[in-house]
Amino acid sequence: MTTTEQVQVTLTFEERLSVAIGRGWPTQLKAAEALGVDRGTVTRWLKGTTKPPVAAVTAISEASGIAFEWLRPTLDELRIGLEWYAPRDLNPEPTD
Repeated sequence: MTTTEQVQVTLTFEERLSVAIGRGWPTQLKAAEALGVDRGTVTRWLKGTTKPPVAAVTAISEASGIAFEWLRPTLDELRIGLEWYAPRDLNPEPTD
């Protein structure tokens, strides 16, 4: 009798997003048009430069038939991108 090992593969949010977009639309351009964004925005999502808004993740989930719970970014994945969303002090006090 042989045993089978189960291997759990963890995909990054960008990899999961790529799978979902590939299932939902034939091209990134078609996905962008359907989501109301330009193709460069989809490219930035897939590269991890920016994160898509929840409404876009929901639409991608629905178009691809992939569960939102599987597709959405984890808290750790969101923390990685927080520097993009952190408020910046446009008038910092001078330091002496």
